[in-house]
Amino acid sequence: MGDDFELMPGEVINLKLERVGVFYGSTCGLEPQGGHGSLLVTNYQMSFNWGGKKSINVPHLTVAKVTKRDRATDKRAEDWDESSGSAANPLTHKMGMVQLERRDTTAMTVIIFAASTLIDDVNDELYPNPTRQCSKLFDCLTSYVFPRSLTKVFAFSNKFLVEPESDGWRVYNPDEEFARQGVLSAGSGWRVSHVNHEYSACESYPRKVGVPGGIRDWEIKKALEFRANGRFPVMVWKNPRGDSVICRSAQPLPGLFRMRNKEDERLVTLIRAANPSPAPLYIIDARPHTNAQAN
Repeated sequence: MGDDFELMPGEVINLKLERVGVFYGSTCGLEPQGGHGSLLVTNYQMSFNWGGKKSINVPHLTVAKVTKRDRATDKRAEDWDESSGSAANPLTHKMGMVQLERRDTTAMTVIIFAASTLIDDVNDELYPNPTRQCSKLFDCLTSYVFPRSLTKVFAFSNKFLVEPESDGWRVYNPDEEFARQGVLSAGSGWRVSHVNHEYSACESYPRKVGVPGGIRDWEIKKALEFRANGRFPVMVWKNPRGDSVICRSAQPLPGLFRMRNKEDERLVTLIRAANPSPAPLYIIDARPHTNAQAN
């Protein structure tokens, strides 16, 4: 594993682990999964490959907690195989565990066996000792999950390379980006609006914005009157392989009399309707709690 692993710009492989086990507790009603395989740790994510099945990829910053246990210091018999059969098989004889909890409460356990191997790809160093493997994996993951400096976050390494002679103002092409995300595809449920072509609708929005296909520009002009600084709900990201989207907007302006705006409500309703999934539409208010409660 590793030769055919597609790295993103700025992503580098730190650790390679062979013959390890991963048990991945699932959410959304799916059954937990796991097995024996290989684990890659990069400066962005962990990628577990097992039995030719789809890889499990876990970005570091989706993890909230990391703990480790090794056989040398933790003697709780219920978690360590003591039977002669398992002890005789180095592929199933547990020697260490690194346990993770994601921010969505999904649990993941990496199991290091007696036959496991770990390669430090950065320093070209082999760790044959399972106890040291457990510590090395734990230290590596901790450094990325809880970076001591903001500049250690992968976003600072994942940089879009631009040729020195390029015109920086033309690096971003909105039409190409909308096409990449599938906004221009028939049946996407979205369209590109030119309502802000002269920046007359909202000074802080681009000229071209993604909006639900069923909303008309005159309705948008009515809806933006109900949003602070005219920042009406617009699409900022769409999954190119699906219907999931992220939209942004400013706070509504109901005022003391709790006024409503039917065009704004229709716009939000159409955003929800653009995704055929029965999953709920989540509205996240990033303002301080007091401000959100007051308005």
